[in-house]
Amino acid sequence: SEDLTKDNRRLFMAKVATGDWDAVIMTRGAFHSVPVSAETEQAYLQREQATLRASLTRMSDDPTSAALVKRIERQLVQNEESTRRKLDQRRDEGLTFEQLGIDYLMVDELHDYKNLRIVSSIRDAAHEGSKRATDLDMRLDYLRRTHGDRVFTGATATPIANSIAEAYVMQRYLRPDLLEAAGISDFDSWAATFGESTTELEMAPEGGGFRPKT
Repeated sequence: SEDLTKDNRRLFMAKVATGDWDAVIMTRGAFHSVPVSAETEQAYLQREQATLRASLTRMSDDPTSAALVKRIERQLVQNEESTRRKLDQRRDEGLTFEQLGIDYLMVDELHDYKNLRIVSSIRDAAHEGSKRATDLDMRLDYLRRTHGDRVFTGATATPIANSIAEAYVMQRYLRPDLLEAAGISDFDSWAATFGESTTELEMAPEGGGFRPKT
């Protein structure tokens, strides 16, 4: 643990980069403290933007998705502004994730990364996503483009904690190549392929009756 304190972390990462290791074990904080390069981040964000635009095009034809379309349009603008800010900011002078020589990741407690951004026309399925989950997805994206499909093992006792959408997130982390081969590029196409929407009555949280829930 002493190697991963703030003062010693850069030396630890230098050892990771220069040694011939079979495996390196580090804390989550240390892992996320090493930035990816500006080029990797830009490529990932551009691909995410392309996915958002494709979702926007698909949903524009659905009159029931008007509110979601407006939200995605706002996301596109915000993401483009965020991309410019990130690429303009000064980078750390230390090593980047790419320079560490890591070619495979094993992540414990993978359920802590379940909140990856999901764009969906299904009510309550869409959410913005967390910085932690986006960061992991970006690193896995880099590893797959560099080393091929087999770059990741995730461990968790609760792959689905709150929503069936988390099953899609786990599949995206573990085998995006299979999703792509099945023609599944977003959550809605995944849900249409493997799921079925049903509407039932549930007790309203504020009490006083029931309400339909899909």
